[in-house]
Amino acid sequence: MTDKLAKIDPETGEILLADNGLKSEDLKSVDKDISKILTKDKISFNDLKTIIWQKTKTTISNDDPIMILWVMMQSALEDHDKLLSKQRDQIIKVNSKNYDDFEIAVNRCMVEFREEILSEVAKDYSVEINNRFNSMQNLDISIKRQSKIFGIYTIINCASLLLSAAIFTAIFFIK
Repeated sequence: MTDKLAKIDPETGEILLADNGLKSEDLKSVDKDISKILTKDKISFNDLKTIIWQKTKTTISNDDPIMILWVMMQSALEDHDKLLSKQRDQIIKVNSKNYDDFEIAVNRCMVEFREEILSEVAKDYSVEINNRFNSMQNLDISIKRQSKIFGIYTIINCASLLLSAAIFTAIFFIK
């Protein structure tokens, strides 16, 4: 291995200086090439060697201890991916059940709310119908009372007409 590594700003992660003959612009293009490699699902030995060579211009053999470390890290990442996959499945299962329970609760609330509204509307209409019915009964009673009064007035008018006719006839025929 060699000590010709680039210095990195610990706060920004930016490459500050490279003692290996690379200029800052070269390192930026190298970073773009490396980002293409890092977007793969799994980095191979050759990809790792390429990254190290592009960053440091250092060649690493397959029996280098860094490669053993890389294999250990890859194994840990694979185990971690399996654990995350199991957790994702459990979360989906729990969320699916929670969603189903939530959907059932919302539907139940909607039905209860609809029934409550309909019963309130029915009560309101029932009260209004009863009020109208009472008003109609009062009107009917009032009309019957007025009819009786009208009937009495009609009888009085007929009686006065008969009396007037009798008086007129008596005056006209008596003379």
